[in-house]
Amino acid sequence: MPGLQVRSLKDDELTLAYPLVRSVARVELSRWLGFAHALIAARGGIIGVRASGGCLYGAATFLTRPSLEHERILEIDLLAAIELGRGSHVERVLRDRLNVIARKRGCRALAYRMAGSKRPEAAEDDKLAHHLVVIERAVSPASAKPGASAQG
Repeated sequence: MPGLQVRSLKDDELTLAYPLVRSVARVELSRWLGFAHALIAARGGIIGVRASGGCLYGAATFLTRPSLEHERILEIDLLAAIELGRGSHVERVLRDRLNVIARKRGCRALAYRMAGSKRPEAAEDDKLAHHLVVIERAVSPASAKPGASAQG
């Protein structure tokens, strides 16, 4: 969908992301804000997807960590998206940006920490290794084209 933009959320935008957070993690606002600040202090990040009207339709949190099998992985603890109708692909746009961030951070895989029914779909060129709570997949090659513009 044209008009979707992905960028890092600023401190004053974290409260705006709370309804998305609450849709996948039953936590209070204070817990979300504490988690978000700790994540950012640990050099992690939070990205959001906005549509042309400026509303937030997707959010994801991430942190780089060491991995025995993959050396470095990008761990995604939260991925929440509200699809805007046919062809909006908010979740896909988030996952594409996470792939770009992973490559920039030297990660060889992404690990999604979420309930089984909330697993993200694989990109066409991804090979998935499914685990009970964590889904790891190889980072897409740099030639893959992200679905939206902006900074990550």
